[in-house]
Amino acid sequence: MGRAALPLSSHPHNSRELHLTAMTIEPGVYRISSLETSSPIGRYYLEDMSLLPKVIMTLPNVEIQPLPPTLNVDTGERGYFIKALGVSTGLRDNSNEVVAVVVDEVGGKIVEWNLKPAGSEDQYLICHPENSNDVWTVSDEDAPPQTGEKLISVTKLQAGNPKQIFSFEKAAPQ
Repeated sequence: MGRAALPLSSHPHNSRELHLTAMTIEPGVYRISSLETSSPIGRYYLEDMSLLPKVIMTLPNVEIQPLPPTLNVDTGERGYFIKALGVSTGLRDNSNEVVAVVVDEVGGKIVEWNLKPAGSEDQYLICHPENSNDVWTVSDEDAPPQTGEKLISVTKLQAGNPKQIFSFEKAAPQ
């Protein structure tokens, strides 16, 4: 993995480009887990069948999962699309909650995330493209169905906070 400059701001009203030195990551399937909990991140195996956004959360850290606890990372023009069960992640409308956006602009907006090195070689902050200080965080809020898993949200960066650092472990394609 080599270092590259990735633009942070894709906002159309921003006239100057901000750059962040980031590690490039190879597109593929990853087990992304929270440094805080060591739990994989993903979608829960029981969801409603609507086209509304689906919750991204910590998953139980068990050997056998009903669905693979992996996420796809694909390169975009300015960053990375992180997909859960084939659906790009983004933010729920009027919220800082990270969700899988089934249909763009229906309850949420897809985000092309930036990755910033944090700690060891395979550890990253997952940053919002418009502000690198807004990062994925394991929240203190329980995810439905209230089984102890935690929601993933975007909050302000707190240096060294293990709730904001995620390890990316290459996994076999599903």
